[in-house]
Amino acid sequence: MRVVTLKELIRRASATTQTPEDMGQKMVASLLDLASKELEQGNRVELDKTLAPLVLRRAPTPGVKAASAAPVRPDGYKISLVMPKKDFFASLVAGRLTGPRSKAEVFEGVESFMGSLSGARPDLVVVDGSLAGAKDLVRAVKRSKETSSVGIILIRSESSEAARTEGLRICEDESVTEPFELSELVELAESEIRRSQEERTFFQHQVHFQLPTRDDAIEEANDTIGAVVEQSGMSEERGAALAVAFREALDNGARHGNKSQESRLIEVVYLLDKEKVTITVMDEGDGFDTEMYLRRGVHGNAVAVARERNEAGRTGGLGIMLMLKCLDNLEYNYAGNQVKLTKYVK
Repeated sequence: MRVVTLKELIRRASATTQTPEDMGQKMVASLLDLASKELEQGNRVELDKTLAPLVLRRAPTPGVKAASAAPVRPDGYKISLVMPKKDFFASLVAGRLTGPRSKAEVFEGVESFMGSLSGARPDLVVVDGSLAGAKDLVRAVKRSKETSSVGIILIRSESSEAARTEGLRICEDESVTEPFELSELVELAESEIRRSQEERTFFQHQVHFQLPTRDDAIEEANDTIGAVVEQSGMSEERGAALAVAFREALDNGARHGNKSQESRLIEVVYLLDKEKVTITVMDEGDGFDTEMYLRRGVHGNAVAVARERNEAGRTGGLGIMLMLKCLDNLEYNYAGNQVKLTKYVK
């Protein structure tokens, strides 16, 4: 089964009726807009028998359902749609994302959107991933404490694992892959607005990124953590200690976990709440027996740990004690391929 777009149907209908295509686009856009407004007012829209099968029901509009999420903003939710150009398709998507509790605005290109961030911030950004600068948009929004709670949905042209070949990638919150149903995007937008509204009551800054096991990407990861920790309110001394611990955790994940294999990814999640910073680092390795090394590290016998690892043909051990001295808490998962670093802001 192939996907037939609305653009194609308008083009074929225009050819059949010998009507200019732009006139057909305007007519359909006007029809959908009028029908949308009637539905929003609670009216029933009846189509004749030839068109009725095409419209079953209006998809839910982005917003918060009663008693299921955070309160609605007094001025409604603001959605920014960043597209290559303000064409009929962009207007159609914006119309579907606009409802009684939300309004979508189309921005033509990344620069146009970035210029708007100095004003009222949106609650959600939907960005075409094929745009030049789409990666930079996600990076800029998420690295800043002021805007990191803004949800981002990326429209992908095809499924990919860009971080394995392109370097460090700061992740969007959700994505859809073309071709997709508009109702799928509307439902995802509703869910993402609800999630971001709920999580911003707990977290002040969230950054999630992936990187291949490559020296340049690892240095960029260290720079990224340094930049976001500076915004945490942590003292310079405490921030420097956290940066040292993160560098060690990242190095362990790259060398001991991923065995320095560039195709393997390292995943990092940074969270800032009112009291502390937590950074989770996960590699794609097999892990190790963490219990003995943590216990020895807590009691200061890191030399014995390092000696045992060397006798077993492995390196390391001292790094765990270094991290323990730099942090307020250090936790590994059971497998030993994920570590969580915790440092209180004060």
